[in-house]
Amino acid sequence: MRNDPVQAQIARQLSAEPKLVTYLFTKAGVRKVPLSGTFELTPRCNFNCKMCYVHLSKEEQEARGRELTAAEWIALGEECSKQGMLFLLLTGGEPLIRPDFREIYLGLKKLGLILSINTNGSLIDDEMIEFLKANPPYKLNITLYGSSPEVYNEVNGNPAAFEKTYRAIKALKEAGLAVKLNCSTTQYNRDDVGNIYNLAADLNIHTQIAEYMFPPMRISAESAGKAVRLSAKEAGREMFLNIKRRSYDEKLYLMRLRKVASGIKVIDEDAECLDVPTAETLTATEHIRCRAGSCAFWVSWDGKLSPCGMMVEPSCSITELGFAEAWERVCEATRAIMMPPKCTNCDKRFACVVCAASTYCETGCFGKDEPTYICEMIEEYLRIVHEEYERLLKEGAYEDILKEEAEAREKALAAAEAQAKPEAEGKKE
Repeated sequence: MRNDPVQAQIARQLSAEPKLVTYLFTKAGVRKVPLSGTFELTPRCNFNCKMCYVHLSKEEQEARGRELTAAEWIALGEECSKQGMLFLLLTGGEPLIRPDFREIYLGLKKLGLILSINTNGSLIDDEMIEFLKANPPYKLNITLYGSSPEVYNEVNGNPAAFEKTYRAIKALKEAGLAVKLNCSTTQYNRDDVGNIYNLAADLNIHTQIAEYMFPPMRISAESAGKAVRLSAKEAGREMFLNIKRRSYDEKLYLMRLRKVASGIKVIDEDAECLDVPTAETLTATEHIRCRAGSCAFWVSWDGKLSPCGMMVEPSCSITELGFAEAWERVCEATRAIMMPPKCTNCDKRFACVVCAASTYCETGCFGKDEPTYICEMIEEYLRIVHEEYERLLKEGAYEDILKEEAEAREKALAAAEAQAKPEAEGKKE
């Protein structure tokens, strides 16, 4: 929280989803319109992150299949656009590793799509910055793995990439391009997360930290419940620490802490996996509620359509079926996905990160067993939250907030009484 509160708030608001966009997703989810797509251009990358769920070497990739060509990606974008796609994220692997990235990007941009890019930033040089300035994306999401070459070496084996990435981030910011930083918390960089926040704060760039790492089911079906990640309790503690890191002033931290301690769901401005509002009554066998497979989709590097990049199934080949047919089949299959009954009925659901994809990656199936790693993570998170909230409450940290709330209630009551008095007198007359 060392950054300027005003600038930090502005950065968060710029990163937040506009209300109009949320409305569009709500309408699209009801009508099953594929409003948002992700094109995974390649599984290849110039990094070798230990926790990656998709990375393949060139040899591994070629053994599994071929990447779609630039012409195929552009043609797919046109087909998706006709079906209703407006928002498109280009990701990898590392998408900039493809020599034809600019061809793909420009071809898709000419379709009028709102494009964002996921990248590790290390391949963004002066020439690429000029290209992006001339053809700006809606947003550049850059993953920052640490605040030093040493941490980069631990996480992805590429120590020289830190300086390249940091220079690129500064240059993109100075060029006026929209940048957001992402960070995955692992045992290799957990002690550096605070430094990452501070580095981003110095640049007035919003940072989104992920404490939960998905098991890499995309790489191996035997990975269910296994991942290079923190222990469940360590991840829970990082969730707690990030309440404060995400708060641009002390008051906001106290308010968020109290909400969680009171059992109120706190949604970050930059939350990506949001629910689609539905009139369906939630039962012990709850259907999937997020946007995946109802108004959002993912196409893998080899042309397989799925609801989400973390899900191995349901999946259909767009090269065999075409997008429209593949989307219809994936939508139908997604409607059959259920959450585990214990998750639906859990009193900690308001704070939980569980979803259909994480359930599948943790247990190897949908709707049957609860993901114990996530259960333990959330239990630890809430334990620390309650402990910290009670401590601060006893120390008087909430006195000013409680006083302000009491005064606000008194003003609201007085205003209501003042409004009611003339109305009552008018009725008497």
